[in-house]
Order: sequence, then structure tokens, then C-alpha cells
Amino acid sequence: MKLKRLLAALLCLLLLCACGTNTAAPAETESPKVPVAPPDDLPKTSATGDAPTPPPEATALPTRTWPLTVTDDLGREVTLSAPPEKVAALIGSFAETWLLAGGTLAAAVKDAWDDFNLPLGPEVQNLGTYTKVSLEQLFAAEADLVLASGNTKSHMELRDTLERSGVPVLYFNVNGFEDYLRMLKICCDITARVDLYEQNGLKIQEQVDAAVDAARQAKETQGTVRVLLLRTAASGIHAKGSTGTVLGLMLADLGCENIADGSELLEDLSIERIIEADPDRIFIVQQGNDSAGAEQTLREALTDNPAWAGLTAVKEGRVHTMDRSLFHFKPNNRWGQAYAELEAILYE
Repeated sequence: MKLKRLLAALLCLLLLCACGTNTAAPAETESPKVPVAPPDDLPKTSATGDAPTPPPEATALPTRTWPLTVTDDLGREVTLSAPPEKVAALIGSFAETWLLAGGTLAAAVKDAWDDFNLPLGPEVQNLGTYTKVSLEQLFAAEADLVLASGNTKSHMELRDTLERSGVPVLYFNVNGFEDYLRMLKICCDITARVDLYEQNGLKIQEQVDAAVDAARQAKETQGTVRVLLLRTAASGIHAKGSTGTVLGLMLADLGCENIADGSELLEDLSIERIIEADPDRIFIVQQGNDSAGAEQTLREALTDNPAWAGLTAVKEGRVHTMDRSLFHFKPNNRWGQAYAELEAILYE
């Protein structure tokens, strides 16, 4: 036992001696660690660091339950028992709005092709002009939803006939952007395409609001722009106020003073009254497809008169002939473009 203790003590002594004679290598100095962001395609850790967060999944479009009841611009509650498959639009702008909502058309009126250039196939029934819709063709199309205008007298005259036939009909009164947005919302509710309401409605609203805000700021420094709006056609020329036309409403939204509002110009357009008011800018928009006839009417009524050349707007090059697709027809998902272009003209 004593021998074992002696050997153990001797071993410890040898180890201590060995440690004392060796020179320890200097420890390596570690560089500070800089956190590196993981690549985008790697799963992210959660806030607690416990488990990776899976990548987001594509948002599924909502489904629609049926029957569905909607309220049109006449205050009528209309119930649709099933998704409409054969929709008839009695005005070209409504045909485009329905397409923008993700729908398809079974029938449309002539201006859907002529004025809006919609990509409608040969299977789409032509119902004639929007003022003289062919009921025979409409019923032949077996429409299960009709989109009609409450602002069009002939459409209102069809109301009783369509209601008695059992065909659901929605009436819309679309004059300005807010009206378009309201109609688009109802159409997207029917098609269950909230994504298209955001794309063709809410994003366009942001553009419109930006133009209106820019005009408001410019007006504070430049003052109010006084305008004359003329609508020309082969059959005649008329001054238009701030209501009832696409361009009139837009000019009002952008803070203009329309010299025809509350004046005799609305009833009796004369060069004398225009000279007396002497607007800052004159806007001309054509109605109808007879461009040569509209130009001749304008010349005979106003521009051939020597007094026309004395107007401030004429002398300063502020007479503007506007694009019909943006400022006469409803521009629908191009309302934002129309407002931006008009604001740039007014406050250049």
C-alpha cells in the first residue's frame, strides 16, 4: 500500500516538471463575427428562433356563395340565383367594365366594337345601337344578366319588359370615376374577383387622387383656370357645363371654373358671349364619328369668325382638341391616365 502511494506521488512530480518546461503557444485571436443575411430562397427563422417560417403561399381568390343579392343604381335589389354565364351589356362602356371584372359576354351593342374596340369573338351577339337595342336579338342570346344604363331613356323603357321576362337586369348611372368604381365593385362581387377590383379600381383611384391633389396644389400658386368646354358634332356645337359630360366633370374635379355654368352659353352659344367671358383655356371634344362634319360645324359657328382669333386662349395657343377615348367615352380603367393628362394641360 505504501509502495502504491509512493509511485503515485512520483508520477505527479514528473507531470509537473513536464508542464513547467514547455512554452505554451499563443492563443489565436478570433475576428469579430459579422452576421450575414441568409439568401432570400432560404426559410426564415421565426421571431423566437425556434423554427423556420415557411414561405408565403399564393393568396387564393375568394369563392362566391349563391344566391347573391345586389343593389343597382336605381335602388333595386336584384337576386342572382347562380353565376351568370350569358351576360348582355347594353352600352359599350358597360361591356368593357364587365370584362375588366373578369366576366365574359354573350351579347353587346355596336359601340362595344366601334368605339371601344373590345376583343369580342364572333359568338358574341350584336344587339344594334345602344339607343335602339334589339329585343329579338337580346332574347335570342338567352341572357341571364343584363347590364343597362339608367341614364339612357330607351334602356329605361325596356325595364318592364325585361322584368316581366324574368331576366335579371342591373341599371347603373355612370357619369364620373366614382360611378365607374361603384359599378366595378358590384361586377367584381358577382365574379368574385376582388383582385381585379384592386387592379382596375383601387389602383386607378390612387392615380386619380394624385392628379386631383396636384391640381389643388397648383391652383394655390397659379390661381383658378377659367375654361370653356365645347362639344362638337356634324349636327351642331354646344357649350357644356360641369355636369353631364366626362370632361366637364373632370375639369370641375381639377378645380376649374367653367364659364358656361349658370350662363346663357348653355342654351345660346355665341362668339359675343365667349369674348365677354374670355376663358383661359378652351377644350373641344368631338361627339359622333363624322370628324369632317364636326370640324365644318366648328368653323362655321366659331373659328371662321375673325373675332375668334382675338380670344386670349386662341392667341396664347390654349385651345385643346381632346382624345375622345379618354374625354368623351368613359375611360374605365384609364380614368387615372385621363386625369393625369388633363392636369398636365391645365397647370403646365
